[in-house]
Amino acid sequence: MPGLLAASVITVLPMFGDYYTNGFLTSGSPRTEMIGNQIEFYLRGTSQPQTGASLVLILSAMLLVLMAYYLVVTVRAQRSVAT
Repeated sequence: MPGLLAASVITVLPMFGDYYTNGFLTSGSPRTEMIGNQIEFYLRGTSQPQTGASLVLILSAMLLVLMAYYLVVTVRAQRSVAT
């Protein structure tokens, strides 16, 4: 279980802030959207930066919850191995 959590954290964390992969892999296809592209669109491309800022806060809160869960699970696993 700790190995699966570590693998998911290593995979998911870079994905949340990844702005450029969509452009490289899909040549900017309008059918492919990532959260990073939406944040950039709202912050730079429209007159609604508050929407982009709220997306950043929601994304940060989600990452905080996921990282807290990961830390709790790994600490519990270490404690169970030590006893």
